[in-house]
Amino acid sequence: MGKKKQDDEPSRKPVVAIVRGSPEYKKYLESLAEFDRETIAGLFDRAIRVYAKHVGFEEPIPKR
Repeated sequence: MGKKKQDDEPSRKPVVAIVRGSPEYKKYLESLAEFDRETIAGLFDRAIRVYAKHVGFEEPIPKR
């Protein structure tokens, strides 16, 4: 079988942000996510929504 063409590949969501940090920072985020039964992406999503509300940004956040 030949290699699939790019047009045949399912569409993927684009990468929105990449966060670099120390191993300790990564462990902290993983621990927080586990504590909250959430993914790290979910934590960032919630943090962005809370911050937007805090600064008065009223545009609704779209689905990830």
